Amino acid sequence: MRTYIAATREYNDIAKGHVCAPLFKKVFDYDGASARIEISVVGLYRLWVNGTEITKGWLAPYFSNPNQVVYYDEYDVGGLLQKKDNTIVVLLGNGFVNSNSHGGWQFDTASYRAAPKFYLGLYDGAQRVLTTDEGWTAYDSPITFDDYRNGEWYDARKESALFSDSKKPLIADTPMGFYKKCESQPIKTSAEYKPVKIMPCKGGYIYDFGCNDSGVCRLCIDGKDGQKIVLTHGEIVNDGELDMTNLTNIGHGDIQLEYVQKDFYICKAGTQTYTPSFVYHGFRYVYVEGITAEQATADLLTFVAFHNDTPVRGHFSCSNETINKVQACAVQSVLSNFHHFPTDCPHREKNGWTGDAVISAEYMYYNIEPTASLREWLVNIRGAQKDGALPGIVPTDTWGYEWGGGMGWDNILVELPYQMYRFTGEKKYIEENIDALENYLDFIKTKLTDEGLTDYGLGEWVEIGGDNWVRQTPTEVGNSLNYIDFMAKAAFMFEVVGKTERAKDVAQRRADMIAAFRKKYVENGAVNCNTQTGQVLAMAYGVFMDEEDGAAYERLKQLIARDNDRMKVGCFGLKNLFDLFSDRGDAAKAVELIADPRFPSYGYWVEKRGLTTMPEGFQEYEDTLEHVRRKDGNSFIVSLNHHFLGTVSAWFYKALAGLNVVSADVVRVSPKFACGLDWVAADFENGGKKIAVRWERQGEEIALTVDNDGFDVCVELGEIVRTERTGNRTVYYVKA
Repeated sequence: MRTYIAATREYNDIAKGHVCAPLFKKVFDYDGASARIEISVVGLYRLWVNGTEITKGWLAPYFSNPNQVVYYDEYDVGGLLQKKDNTIVVLLGNGFVNSNSHGGWQFDTASYRAAPKFYLGLYDGAQRVLTTDEGWTAYDSPITFDDYRNGEWYDARKESALFSDSKKPLIADTPMGFYKKCESQPIKTSAEYKPVKIMPCKGGYIYDFGCNDSGVCRLCIDGKDGQKIVLTHGEIVNDGELDMTNLTNIGHGDIQLEYVQKDFYICKAGTQTYTPSFVYHGFRYVYVEGITAEQATADLLTFVAFHNDTPVRGHFSCSNETINKVQACAVQSVLSNFHHFPTDCPHREKNGWTGDAVISAEYMYYNIEPTASLREWLVNIRGAQKDGALPGIVPTDTWGYEWGGGMGWDNILVELPYQMYRFTGEKKYIEENIDALENYLDFIKTKLTDEGLTDYGLGEWVEIGGDNWVRQTPTEVGNSLNYIDFMAKAAFMFEVVGKTERAKDVAQRRADMIAAFRKKYVENGAVNCNTQTGQVLAMAYGVFMDEEDGAAYERLKQLIARDNDRMKVGCFGLKNLFDLFSDRGDAAKAVELIADPRFPSYGYWVEKRGLTTMPEGFQEYEDTLEHVRRKDGNSFIVSLNHHFLGTVSAWFYKALAGLNVVSADVVRVSPKFACGLDWVAADFENGGKKIAVRWERQGEEIALTVDNDGFDVCVELGEIVRTERTGNRTVYYVKA
């Protein structure tokens, strides 16, 4: 039996009042042979043993719906304990269990909402010798408000009397969810930034840290007793002031502007340092209020960035600096959006949008090692499944089942296991999700039209040329095509686990959907909705016959020419567009569409706008960085840090470098030399195996160097002039 305790039944609420983050203490003697702590928290925690903090990382243990999954962490503390007067201290934060939603996702009315609570057991071997009960002591901490979607409030004056006003803890309800050890990669500090510029402004100072990232600011100040400092974190400086409109204009529910991405600190007298415990923000700029001119120094704030401890596994660079900047933006976006699971953005929502991860999964795997974290998130995705249906965000309570998901987003059930298996070779990742896939296949039958298609889901998203989120491609087109892709991967997964008959059934369902789609939408090698997205997805997902490929590709080029020779797709189209060009010998055209500084392009973002992360969509602005104004007059500005449009990074590896991961052991090397670049280099590591490729033009020849340690490499090139081999290195010379 596990007993959870809380300091109060009152929970922190913007509308009803603030409740301090609780602190718990237990003093005890110990004479055991070994010592292990098991701590389960509904909320967030920090943990100290005899004055040493042992918390595994930031924002522990995890963000989950406690009605579905309840997490615990384990610590070996044998080296920290003594015979007499040991002290365990636990500080709790609200985390997911008590979120004051400012985006309409119904977290503020969630069925699980409560004050944070925890269970702790101290074990000598298998025997529990200490546990949470009414014998602990509870206190109010100096954290007077915390909400990881908003901010943290801290009153340093309360530190001096921290342990003077104690109270007896309450026995709390045991959470309903599946009790599980957290095996996600912990959240660790990734970088610390000092400001590159400090700008006086109305009411305070703006600190510019030079890049967009996620984390918190560490405040170091010689303050006066009662001095109140407010830190507001944002992405845009507009006309000399911090502009928060792109983080507060999403149109879902009430926005508490006085709370959004704001940390409040009340000083005690003297020199002091404060770092928030239970929040993170996405930002480049911080607006500081409440300091003097003498205090506005570079040492006042340090940007402490953190994300899941996902090792870097790949690097890419080339002769085109614009492409390199785009690659850097893609990696920065996926890392700064990885807090336990991939979120859409680190500021406005912090939601685990499933569709975003569907699009980004492949490029994640080329750049980082996310397997443990994605596997843990899939536990929560399966836990969120209701009668086969999936929500568009995970974790959630009730939001996202009726609107916010559907085909494309629900592809998460196949895309994550598929990529995990592809890059690791571990069949267990498919096996763990096969029952959920079966349940979903039963559910999705109810979402087919009489014509055998589906309009279930959001369809193409952030389609270029649309008004905000208005789609030009009919949702039935986008959803049906994503369903076709879903079925292809589902059939593959059934084959992997030996369910051959089920695989055949799913393959037939896919064939039936293709036939229905062709009957309604395909004419002479073209999708008759006449959008780039429709044509791209139909080509990518195998809707056209082999003999139609030439006509289909010509139609795609015609559509691009019609649209001022610019790309005009959304997130799913971008995931597939560039492969279509490079597979047909037109990699140079793909590079042009990507790197051209004219709007819309990736080059526009990095060269004209100076972005360091991927924005949420393509918008054109007035030609100045000081005045952020859309050219079309619309006031809506998107988030500047969403990872899903960074999927172009995978294409850089596969097409430009020619480093195509076929499986955990096999890499196909086949660079697209006719891409307009002078040199390209990439490296990749997987399970102890390493490969690096680099090619460069040398007069009439191109030299391709492959350094391979452990992979089975298949090299596919044109006319090879000669080959040189030394150890693990092979150099291929081909005609330019």
